Amino acid sequence: MTSDTRAARFPPVKPDGKSLDIVVVGLGQAGGNLAAEFYRRGYPALALNTAETDLNALEEGGLFPAMPAERRLYVGLDGYDGAGADPGYGRDCVHAHADRIRSAVMKMGGDADCVIITAGLGGGTGSSLAELVNVLADEDLPIVALMTLPTEGESALAKVNAVRAINEIVDAPLLGWVFVDNGRIASLNQDISVVDYYAHINGQIVHPLDALNRLNARSDVRPIRSFDGEDFRKLLLSGGVLNYATTQIPKISTDEVVGAVKDCLDASEIMPGGFDMARLSYVGLVIEAPESALAEAPISTFEEIAETLKDETAGAAVYYGIYRTAKGSTPTVRLIASTPSLPHRIRQVLGDAKREGMILGEKVQEELPTLELGEISSVELFRTRTRPSERPRKNRAGGGGLGRRPADLVDDIAREIGGSRRPSMLQEADDAADALGARGWAAAAPGDPGRAPAPRWSPRAWWRRRR
Repeated sequence: MTSDTRAARFPPVKPDGKSLDIVVVGLGQAGGNLAAEFYRRGYPALALNTAETDLNALEEGGLFPAMPAERRLYVGLDGYDGAGADPGYGRDCVHAHADRIRSAVMKMGGDADCVIITAGLGGGTGSSLAELVNVLADEDLPIVALMTLPTEGESALAKVNAVRAINEIVDAPLLGWVFVDNGRIASLNQDISVVDYYAHINGQIVHPLDALNRLNARSDVRPIRSFDGEDFRKLLLSGGVLNYATTQIPKISTDEVVGAVKDCLDASEIMPGGFDMARLSYVGLVIEAPESALAEAPISTFEEIAETLKDETAGAAVYYGIYRTAKGSTPTVRLIASTPSLPHRIRQVLGDAKREGMILGEKVQEELPTLELGEISSVELFRTRTRPSERPRKNRAGGGGLGRRPADLVDDIAREIGGSRRPSMLQEADDAADALGARGWAAAAPGDPGRAPAPRWSPRAWWRRRR
């Protein structure tokens, strides 16, 4: 579908207070929780999951922001609850529900400025993110993927799933990739209770993007040099790996501003560390400061900042914004940058996955060992063996006793009265069955027109007569 066709079907409606119309689609548990945080902030959002349990956690009264039932879409197979850390099953589920997913996403975000798909890499559903991109590929949507990486303490299975998913997603037809380092976030938020932790970190992940998108609608700031919606769009859809952050600096100077940019790239609070500044292709830099701080920074300072960033990034395209704020006493730096290379931390995750994954692979290939029983394997513990079961089955025609010999029927009765204290009677029943087998049963054989059929022999009736 072309962009003109989409515009005809979905007339553009810009969101109140936001520069860009951003729609969010969350896949899996972590992806759905991030989508719920975007939804809480006023963005159209959809949660897809193979687990009803995770979707139900987004109901009213839960630990995460609530999403209406119509925005929570179950995409499992045959009623199963979750993917069990199996990305293959996750891909099958997404593929099986492709039409429903496409319809729901296009209905909500067919004319969006950006569609952000969120997922946690490591689980079975979130790690099938590339399949979701394939499902939406023909719709010509401007898609950015936002993904969380497993922590150091997570299993080898999660790490192997994550690096395999990364390998698939970097080749997907996307306009942006965002990697969030769960390990880095955990190390900086160790004192937060488990009840509040996930909602808190989801807010940390979403807030910097939301702040840039709402920047020009705020009543407490006035632009000196605007960072407008088109600047934000170009950076968000730049076709590279994105790094974004918000940080405070004590004053406006070249060293403080450029140092803050370097810190965000090398040791972000939420992004994987090790972004190479010299490899940046686009940089968006917004400085918010009270009038007192701006008054102490001459125009030459901003020119020097621009010149230094140009040199440090080897000529990256830089978009600036300078705003005077009525709140706060220290300057704030907002950064969004794009690079065509993966950060060093991704390489570390790959190394961990290779090492731990090989160990796990060897373990799962091991067979359960047998016990060396020795001489006790042939020891007889009973003087007599029990008779194997000879309970007859119904014939294919479904008839209860037709086609069965009387002795077989006697076995049935013997089992019915197995508690009887009359073994001699059971022996007499066996003898009678043998006698009837020699005489009456042959007389009742079908297919002999010269002989009238004998009445059906009933061992149960015979037994009643004997009693």
